[in-house]
Amino acid sequence: MKTINKKLIFCSIFVICAVVSNLKAQTNLFDVTNYDAVIAPDLTAKSVTGKVFVRFNSLTENLTEITLNAGALDIDSVRERLEKLEFEKTESLLKIRFARALKKGETREVEIVYHGTPRYGINFFPEQNQVYTVFSTSQWMPCVDAPDDRAGFRLNLITPKGVKTVAGGVFVGERELSNGKISSRWEQKNEVPTYLFGFAFGEFQELTSTENQTTFRFLLDKSFSAADIKKIFVDAKAMLRFFESKAGVKYPYKTYTQVLTEGNAQQEVDGFTLMTARYGRDVLKDEKDIWLG
Repeated sequence: MKTINKKLIFCSIFVICAVVSNLKAQTNLFDVTNYDAVIAPDLTAKSVTGKVFVRFNSLTENLTEITLNAGALDIDSVRERLEKLEFEKTESLLKIRFARALKKGETREVEIVYHGTPRYGINFFPEQNQVYTVFSTSQWMPCVDAPDDRAGFRLNLITPKGVKTVAGGVFVGERELSNGKISSRWEQKNEVPTYLFGFAFGEFQELTSTENQTTFRFLLDKSFSAADIKKIFVDAKAMLRFFESKAGVKYPYKTYTQVLTEGNAQQEVDGFTLMTARYGRDVLKDEKDIWLG
């Protein structure tokens, strides 16, 4: 295993720069506890439409507004129950105003409907029928985009029929919609920073293997054979056990997914990892060319 990897260093620098470059929401005034979203990526238009319910607690008396990060997204409406709320989008910040101020400790929930064509934070590959997110969650969903802010995440991901999907947390189930698309439900009960929210889908082939009650799920494009997949991920199980031994706790989910995609994906999400198809091909050429750890 390489002791220093330029790809990982670049990835870390990118995350830091992305976080710093975002205008900061006033997170000392409120605390988001959960996001519940319906998100429909459009491969052809390279865009997203979505709706997210943001549940939060007031940390101060007489809270009259909250500010979220929202990238370059266009906000269609903001409501609390059936009541329309005033809002203002300035650069990457979404400011939401309340008709009735919140008391300290009070819990409220707002519904935000939006759409947009993100410049980054989500990658589209129409020819391969692949989509995946990369770190900057506020580019595809309004949220508090700060590395020290944690919340739960529930996601209904709307995708074309016939693709494999993965998202943070636990797979709950799926159903076919009237328009022929599929809605898959994922739930992330553990509160984590929003940069660990994420999803991916594509026309992947799937291989699974179970060890010590953990199912390892591998998603790759169809140019790889079953033998290739086993060779690429031969150390995956040992690595998970290594980190469990160092952390002193067991991996919290029943399934761990690793995805090889087009482009330059390099991200660890809560419950799965995104890497490049190029990485897989490099390992097949040289079994020592690994940088999973």
